[in-house]
Amino acid sequence: ADWQRLLTAVNQLTAEQAAEHRLPEPFERTRAIFAVLFESGLRAGELCRLDTGCLIATDDPQTGEKTHWLRVPVGKLHNDRLIPVRPALVEAIDAWMKFRGQQPTAFDKRMNKPRDMLFTYKGHPLSSHQLNRMIRRLCVMANTKEKYTSHRFRH
Repeated sequence: ADWQRLLTAVNQLTAEQAAEHRLPEPFERTRAIFAVLFESGLRAGELCRLDTGCLIATDDPQTGEKTHWLRVPVGKLHNDRLIPVRPALVEAIDAWMKFRGQQPTAFDKRMNKPRDMLFTYKGHPLSSHQLNRMIRRLCVMANTKEKYTSHRFRH
């Protein structure tokens, strides 16, 4: 029941509701973060470390159908991996990228190099702490019985 409440809250989220519940601006970024969170089962650090080249489009040679994949950077398992994603996630990330504009790169300690992090805004990349604060606010908005964290979303 809680999962359905959370999903409904995200699917019906408006910029006004996001502002009312003090979800971080801009709305397009918040919407894209929740789209990735609900779709992918990523660890908090993996979600925060996604870069702007994380979406990969491929054409199926047999059907000609276009599919999209989320490339997750080196994480706990020490290798990149690909996760198939639905068009709604692609649309949310595309909307965020149109709004986002050029941002400075952030230094990725795990890869030991600067990277163009997907959820950087005004020079500040998304942190696990910020992500979990967003989830807590979403729980209040959705009136869930339990409190959730990014780790619970993985399961």
